[in-house]
Amino acid sequence: MQMLYVAAAAAAEVIAPIAYPADRWDRIFDIWIALAVVIYLIVAVPIIYFMVKYRYKEGENEIGADEHGNMGLEILWTIIPTIIVIYLAFQSAAIYTAQRTAPADSLLIRADAMMWAWQFDYPNGKSTIGNLTIPVDQPIKLELTSRDVIHSFYVPAAKTMEDAVPGRVTNLWFQFNETGEFISFDFKVACEHFRSLRRELSGSIHCCVGRCEPRHEQMLTFIGSQRLATAGT
Repeated sequence: MQMLYVAAAAAAEVIAPIAYPADRWDRIFDIWIALAVVIYLIVAVPIIYFMVKYRYKEGENEIGADEHGNMGLEILWTIIPTIIVIYLAFQSAAIYTAQRTAPADSLLIRADAMMWAWQFDYPNGKSTIGNLTIPVDQPIKLELTSRDVIHSFYVPAAKTMEDAVPGRVTNLWFQFNETGEFISFDFKVACEHFRSLRRELSGSIHCCVGRCEPRHEQMLTFIGSQRLATAGT
């Protein structure tokens, strides 16, 4: 695991999430949950009501009425779901684009994955292996690549993850808004850790794509933040 130490120049006066872009994932989650609950209630409540009201009673309505449908209802329950789906598609695309697009003032740091460590190259020309220093209240854009196999850089507090792929440059961004110590890790490290833990508790479980190397645990890294003036030193 990479321990993320975030230091602040000043405490934020406005309440903000621990890290961006986690708030964007929370927003889209809230929208989908709210709509799902509303749709569920619209469907479930009448069903329960009609089940009780029109439950079978001997000698009453044993032969149902001959219904031929209702054109108005057919149009209504076709148009409304279509509008909801279109709204969700556009809203999700907009939020996803914002989540994937780093702010223009982001601090660019290159991250090279290798067996079994991460190397971070800063704009001032300095490099660290196994330690990343970042300022708080500053968007960080990581350019990821790998020297050997596919690795994944995961920051749970920011709810963002991206693969580091040999021969390609990918990127992700995040920004911490609080000082403190946060966890970040190579996804395969966590995968191997939980696989081993579950084996001890309840047998075997496979959660890695491809081969999980036991030495992934050697990629434990400290990601720390100092004040802006000294970040990257």
